[in-house]
Amino acid sequence: MPWLLLLSPAFLPGPARNRRIVACLPDRTTASAADPWEAMFGQLVEYKSEWGSADAVLGTELGRWCTTQRRLRAKGVLAAGKAQRLGELGLSWQSPTDILPTESDWAEMCRRLAAYRAEQGDAQVPKKLKTDPELGGWVAAVRRRGPEVLTAEERAAAEAAGFEWVSTRKCGSSFMKEYRELVGFHQEHGHCVVERLREPEDDLVRWCAPHRPA
Repeated sequence: MPWLLLLSPAFLPGPARNRRIVACLPDRTTASAADPWEAMFGQLVEYKSEWGSADAVLGTELGRWCTTQRRLRAKGVLAAGKAQRLGELGLSWQSPTDILPTESDWAEMCRRLAAYRAEQGDAQVPKKLKTDPELGGWVAAVRRRGPEVLTAEERAAAEAAGFEWVSTRKCGSSFMKEYRELVGFHQEHGHCVVERLREPEDDLVRWCAPHRPA
């Protein structure tokens, strides 16, 4: 409810003397704070400003919100105006962690890997890389598939860029590593039917099989 400041015409200069009420309306930022969607969108704007990507990583409230927006759009229930604003901001409608290596521009991903290695000193790219989530997802997916399924040209290009086939990052026990990946998969897709979206030889698909109830 806007505040209303009643002013006597005697105190208003020039043309304003004909006015008796001045409405002091709250600014748009204050108004949007009461809207949860606008509040999260504002956080995503800040996230992109800091990291250069609008694809917030999983495992965070903002990352889960981005996943929800993708699902709503896929179901056709995300308002067109909201979808337009998210698209203009740069949100990927397919999560970068879901893109198969074969769907990516191999040369471009190798270029980005080489740039990461030049800057960081190694190619141990984290899966949840805030500055380039697509690169993080690509490296993780290529590792899962292994060098045997690549063409000679793809493998040569990846290794020339410094690709490291074994991750040296500490992930705890083998069980917890796969469990955490399953949790992330569920956060992203809303289900645990991994084989529906990944290939039969995928590590997580194979890990899930013996853990399913008979």
